[in-house]
Amino acid sequence: MVKNCLAVASNTFTEAIRQPVYVVIIFATTILFMMSPSMVMFGLREDDQLLCDIGLSNLLVAGLFIAVFAASTVVTDEIDRKTALTVISKSVSRNSFVLGKFLGIVGAVLLAEYLLGLVYMLTMRHGVLVNASDHEDITVVVFGYSAAIISCLYGAFCNYFYKWRFGSTTVICGSILTTISLVILFFIDARWQYKPALGNFPIQLLGPLALVVLATIVISAIAVAAAMRFNMVTTMIICVLTFLLGTMVHYKLGPVVTQSDSMVQSALAWVGLAMIPSINLYVVSDLVYESKYLPKEYFYSCVLYTILYSAGAITAAMMLFRKRDIG
Repeated sequence: MVKNCLAVASNTFTEAIRQPVYVVIIFATTILFMMSPSMVMFGLREDDQLLCDIGLSNLLVAGLFIAVFAASTVVTDEIDRKTALTVISKSVSRNSFVLGKFLGIVGAVLLAEYLLGLVYMLTMRHGVLVNASDHEDITVVVFGYSAAIISCLYGAFCNYFYKWRFGSTTVICGSILTTISLVILFFIDARWQYKPALGNFPIQLLGPLALVVLATIVISAIAVAAAMRFNMVTTMIICVLTFLLGTMVHYKLGPVVTQSDSMVQSALAWVGLAMIPSINLYVVSDLVYESKYLPKEYFYSCVLYTILYSAGAITAAMMLFRKRDIG
């Protein structure tokens, strides 16, 4: 079962990162990161905090769309084309198929979030030019743009001579080169001087970044469950509505559970909290604006919540797919 599951996951990951929409979302989000310092420079002395908050929001939304399109493409289309029947007929159980699809989609989402997270950290290292006397961090510009240009050229080269997919090749190469750039920039400051220090990057943002990754895992589980029965448009609507409801459900239903005198209202509110993921738990804007580190206990609780909710969503996906006619 494990071997079959990993085989499905590997194939799903490969197919997901080869989709044109996967690369388009990454490129569009990267451009937004590049434009963000100019967009928030009139934030009334809160430019860096605003840049940080907008960046985290971009990461979360990008993860949402990548998960939805990946699930719709590699799950819904495969079922509609009867390809899933061929896979399942080769001693692959339906549960292994669903779990493999989920792991493959999560892998593709994590790769995208990793690359975008690196770009986000480079953007935060550059910061916002508040005053006319401020100068650009030329080290970030040189290494960041060099990684992007070399990745695109390498992707075009491999596509032309070896027929490799331009998008997936560029994304993988970009992840490697951006990682190298980030490591180098850790040891030099904006004046090209050797100065290794944690202060070269806002390390306190690693916690909020990790929470965004956990949120995208939950969204991926919901997308897989919806894709087992619905088409891309319906899956998109379900995931977007769930995302929007998840940003407010804790504030609306939480007080009802703890303060309501009616047992019926409390029970219904508890059911709502159990069914709708609390996306707002992964958004820690207060810590961002106060430049504080994420408490370990809070992070561990979010990890546990992610595991439990994702397990529940994938269990629902297995039940939905078990009754799905794929013949």
